[in-house]
Amino acid sequence: MAPQALSLPQEIQARLDDLSTAIIELAKRGYNNPLLPFEQYSEKVRFDLNKDVFDLFAKNQHAHAVLKAHLELEEKEDPSIPEEARLATWQKVFQDISKELLMGSYNPLVHPEQKSIQEQFHISWNFIDRVYAVAEHLIDEGQYQDAASIFGLLILIHPLVQEYWIRKAVAHFGAGEYETALDQCAYCLIIEPDNPEVFFEMARIYFKLQEIDHCLGSLNVCLKYCGEEEKYQDLKAEATAVKQEIQAQGGGNT
Repeated sequence: MAPQALSLPQEIQARLDDLSTAIIELAKRGYNNPLLPFEQYSEKVRFDLNKDVFDLFAKNQHAHAVLKAHLELEEKEDPSIPEEARLATWQKVFQDISKELLMGSYNPLVHPEQKSIQEQFHISWNFIDRVYAVAEHLIDEGQYQDAASIFGLLILIHPLVQEYWIRKAVAHFGAGEYETALDQCAYCLIIEPDNPEVFFEMARIYFKLQEIDHCLGSLNVCLKYCGEEEKYQDLKAEATAVKQEIQAQGGGNT
């Protein structure tokens, strides 16, 4: 059973216990580690799996609570918001989505043929746009941790929208979580490897980490992918200015 410190809904915990047992039984067949007796290994498997799932569940619950507060206020101020985009519609499917994410094999980054949570549960783009607006508002207000939670929720709903990963990176950057922000950029590049905005964000992170050569390298790639596309010309000008400023101060070898 899970340690008492970790508390999950009963149905999810029961499924998790079954999964832990299956993993342990599978490992038992070829287990050969004299430094860690199998009983201790089994307990570690159960604890680690429970902790990972609990952490994910807690983050989803927190994101939902933050979102709920903002959407309720918005709906109070604007009763004309359509039913498909209202909080009540989302709440009807939230628990089912949580179970799918926690207990299923859902991972579109690994299995791109899978439908997104949005498609499976018919979540409207109107609602998703409202969620995105809340996350952006939180960034503007300097509430970076909450913004990261909301963008994480958007990623769970539709993980192949690169903008969500980029903005989650921005939120982590704002919170001073530079390594985590860098991880988000890496996921962005899985989806769209030639997006100059990602490389500019990586340059900002590397600069904060005082890894100037990597910073300049990211700026060079950013400029390469900006090319002559009209929509990237402002970004190109900014990246050029940043690169020149770093080099004027004698930074880097790139």
